[in-house]
Amino acid sequence: MDNIRKDLSLHFYDYLCHVIGTEEVGKMRRQIFSWVDCVRDHDESFKFVISGSKAEGLDLKESDFDEMQVLKNYRVYENVDKIQDLTSAIPILMDNESTKPGFTKLVKYDYHYGNDSILNKTLQNEQNASYISSKLFRDLFSTEYTITHGPCQSDINGKLDFARCFKCCEWINPARQWIGRSRTQWPDECVIDSILLNGVHFVPIGNADSLNKDNEWRISFSLAEKLLVYSFCHTQFFCYALLKILLIDIIKKKHGDLLCSYFVKTVMFWISEESDQLIWKPENILSCFNECLRRLLYSVEYNTCLHYFIPENNFFENRFRKQQQIELLSTMRFLYKQGWCCLLCTDTLQGFVKLSSLPPDTVPRVSAVPFFFYVNAEYISSGINSISILKWIAHDKCQELSATNVCAYLLSLRHQTIAHSRMCMVDKNKRNNKYNYKRYRKCMFHLLLGVHHDVAAGWLLLASFFYTCKQYRECIHIIIQCLSECDASKILLKLRVELKSQNAFEKLRMTYMNQCLLAACRYAIINDVYMTESSHLLPAELKCTVKELEYFPPHLFGHLLLFLCFHHLEDFTGKGYALRDLEIIIRKGYYITNNQVQRLLCSLCFDVVKQMYKQ
Repeated sequence: MDNIRKDLSLHFYDYLCHVIGTEEVGKMRRQIFSWVDCVRDHDESFKFVISGSKAEGLDLKESDFDEMQVLKNYRVYENVDKIQDLTSAIPILMDNESTKPGFTKLVKYDYHYGNDSILNKTLQNEQNASYISSKLFRDLFSTEYTITHGPCQSDINGKLDFARCFKCCEWINPARQWIGRSRTQWPDECVIDSILLNGVHFVPIGNADSLNKDNEWRISFSLAEKLLVYSFCHTQFFCYALLKILLIDIIKKKHGDLLCSYFVKTVMFWISEESDQLIWKPENILSCFNECLRRLLYSVEYNTCLHYFIPENNFFENRFRKQQQIELLSTMRFLYKQGWCCLLCTDTLQGFVKLSSLPPDTVPRVSAVPFFFYVNAEYISSGINSISILKWIAHDKCQELSATNVCAYLLSLRHQTIAHSRMCMVDKNKRNNKYNYKRYRKCMFHLLLGVHHDVAAGWLLLASFFYTCKQYRECIHIIIQCLSECDASKILLKLRVELKSQNAFEKLRMTYMNQCLLAACRYAIINDVYMTESSHLLPAELKCTVKELEYFPPHLFGHLLLFLCFHHLEDFTGKGYALRDLEIIIRKGYYITNNQVQRLLCSLCFDVVKQMYKQ
């Protein structure tokens, strides 16, 4: 019987490698965000730290993308005695005498803040002290384009969360017991030391049951928790993912937000700390999952889910009404009685029985490719510095081939951005041929270095440059060559990439590209062409379609350029064909993401060329 269960565990583990990701894929997902964090660390005001399920290496249906934006010009201290330097950062003091464990108030230190716009707008007087209001702090950064969600601001689609916060560089007393408390083997000393070096953060949300919640801040251990998840072996990581899948696909559908993924993570931390690391093996994954599920059931039954770093904070204290707890317990007991088989009822894992009969090499396999969507989005929004990337490549940590490839990907993006800037603009009003020739060569240099991260976007920008320089035939030649490579086998980089496409990318990378990530991206990935309203690469005829920043679908942009070139060459036949192709591309949604903004852009562009065709 034990051998049968062992074989079943190994079979299920292999299936999870296909559906959730191999250890290599999980590592790559995490490293992508770690590298982006490192090369973005040049902003004077904020330090960006990506967290959430995505940064942990998960790409499930409701995996979130969270970003902490740490204000660099401020530093939190536990008490006055620990303040050492008043010149590098503005000091703020903790006051947790009247707050629930896990929360604190932040007090203005007796220091001249001058015209500091943040603190002067968020201070509240209470009991002869000036506290920084978490509510006013949240409101200060709220805009019409964001939705407040707990301590975070979310985009309108609810896909991206970011929280501006303060940092204490030292490990704080309320979590001091965590350092030396009794544990088996996890986490090891090296992980503990790394966590202590990173300190803690303070996010703007108070205890919901407190009368002074608007002046309270939650102590956040997000960075520590990310490092703990990174230290999971892959069997632990799978058990964590399985609990989240069960939560998302079954429990939440019936009980809403009574349980959240943070509670699941907390349960995983406790059980990992208390158990022998030797049990976390692929052949034991079914029994490991059952034990995790039993622990979650216990927590609900006895209203006990203790904060991993500050156990005095019980998350389940007053969490459930009696009837809610009875109904939730009923569901949890039913799932536990089914054991691991309850996972086969989830949307994510219901294909196990069907796929288990197929040869392993025919089962679709996920990859890290969707995570490059976030690389692009983060890069364009924050403007990663070339010097930061080169420093990271030269750093000792960047000796892995995959790390160098991601940095090369970022450098290619960076050269595109430079090509958009005014420093590369050819000024047609200047008659100085030498000046314009230098600008022309400079722009060409950056554009040619910007073609290495995908199939189309870099080449289409080069074609657009030729168009703005009135080199219409060169523009047409590049577009025709570029679009001929953009066949149906290519993968459009977006928020959700289909499993079939991920599998194709992973096979390509492993089989033909000698595991080279950059080569696989260059051959298989298609990015949208981004344009800003101030870019000199944007054709004058299309300026009316761009407000601040727009993403053009590659086929749409290529055929727009073809139409414009034929228009200026007075080739009416070519112009007619280009207009016809544009209409087909828009109607069929060819490589066009199904969102309202991009659909509107397509409509505006088509109206422009229709009017030109009538002229």
